[in-house]
Amino acid sequence: MFNELRVCSIDASAYRGKSNALVLLLVFATVPMILSLSGCAGLTSAKGPAGSPAVLSASLSSMTFGNVLVGSNTSQTITLANSGTSSVTISQAVVSGTGFSISGLSVPSTISAGQNASFAAKFSPTSSGTVAGSVSIASNVPGSPLTISLSGTRVRRSLSA
Repeated sequence: MFNELRVCSIDASAYRGKSNALVLLLVFATVPMILSLSGCAGLTSAKGPAGSPAVLSASLSSMTFGNVLVGSNTSQTITLANSGTSSVTISQAVVSGTGFSISGLSVPSTISAGQNASFAAKFSPTSSGTVAGSVSIASNVPGSPLTISLSGTRVRRSLSA
């Protein structure tokens, strides 16, 4: 289990021009720790100490392709981000749903701490109807796989007289 290090910001500028100060409350003194920034004014992000887990997230949790003509295709970009301090190793990428595919993501691959990787999800319908699917990314991150829902509607071109 990880122990927690809480960091809170206080405004010390009223004390004769001194800069803001940080007050650290160490809950447990063993490593590894998780750096928590909840309720800390002026702080937007942080990285935990070396050895903290990798954290994998996607730029979106679901992707809708809308109406796509049968016989054509459309694609959208998905960005994977590692906000942890350890590398993420992607071991597998599985796509489900008729007409969905991905490109630009080789497996196995590694996303270093603080880095991103992008790939394309494509919808190429072959018959009419609504389709649901997903992209599942298996990795060394706790809680793997990361799953992104996909949906699209296959439509036929209407004939006009």
